[in-house]
Amino acid sequence: MMKGFNGLLQEAMFIRLFSRSWWAKQDRSFRPLVAAVLSLRNAASLPKAARRELYERLACVSRAELLSEILEVRVPARVIPALERTVWREFEGPDWQLFFLILLEDPDWLALTHVPTITPTLLHQYALIPRELRRPTLLTVLSNLMVPADRWQKLRADLAAAPKDRRIGLIGR
Repeated sequence: MMKGFNGLLQEAMFIRLFSRSWWAKQDRSFRPLVAAVLSLRNAASLPKAARRELYERLACVSRAELLSEILEVRVPARVIPALERTVWREFEGPDWQLFFLILLEDPDWLALTHVPTITPTLLHQYALIPRELRRPTLLTVLSNLMVPADRWQKLRADLAAAPKDRRIGLIGR
């Protein structure tokens, strides 16, 4: 059995279309797609023939279609460009699941697509961030800054307790 991402990648490079896609400089979503798919499918545990088929599908099948199969939910094409913004080398299986959960189910998903770098740090605190504050500028800062959960709870309580006419001033700061 192959171990780790590098071993899987080395094996996949024998597939010509895969290798060509991997090295294509203009295609910035392929590498994070590969990382996500290999992680979500737990490719290291698959038999060699199944891994080979997965590598071929990565190179040949529509990305949204492939992700839809793996996640067992329809993945719209709008999700694919967000892959380019991930710091994909830092992601593990649960991080990818959270990434796709936010992009597919959160009403504020669009703000996440405007963040220059999407990190596991941001994803793991995303649900704690009050909706009023889910703006690209703050999310950008939070990509590299973990705020303790109790701070988010206090902020949420302060926002809820503030008179409506004062909330805008609190949020705008």
